[in-house]
Amino acid sequence: MIKRCSKCILPETIPNITFDDKGVCNYCIEFDKNQGNVTVDYDKRKKRFETLMNEAQSKKIRNRSKYDALVPLSGGRDSSYVAMEMSKDFKILCVNYDNPFSSSQARMNIENLMKKINADLITFKYPRERHERSFRTNLRAWLKNPQLAPMGLLCLACKPMYLEFFKIAKMKGI
Repeated sequence: MIKRCSKCILPETIPNITFDDKGVCNYCIEFDKNQGNVTVDYDKRKKRFETLMNEAQSKKIRNRSKYDALVPLSGGRDSSYVAMEMSKDFKILCVNYDNPFSSSQARMNIENLMKKINADLITFKYPRERHERSFRTNLRAWLKNPQLAPMGLLCLACKPMYLEFFKIAKMKGI
């Protein structure tokens, strides 16, 4: 069985990871030391989300599109939750970036979700070589100086996907 951080669940297979006597990894310890102990208030976030949904409904936000909103969908729990909630009151267009590093479970989640909600789906992808080259280069740089903060930069090839979301929104009049 793989040992995991008791706080963030990173596995022991992460390069240069260590654990303290409570099972907390060095990345969480570094984060807490540098950023303070950050906790997420999910109840507060849900209330904020519901407030935004209610405001949008009360203003009867409409545009020239048949869609009220574009929802980026990864197949993870956060984007799936947003898509489920928004599809209850809005006509949404889900957009999935088919990342070659996405798990088969994420793809299955998207497929199952789309069967259950009233939404359309657009999927786009970039060439696999682009991802592999970017990931390899950034991983080598990270291994030279491993820290938690730049881990999100490992996949810089994924960053242009955000531009695609805006392009699709503009193309669909959202």
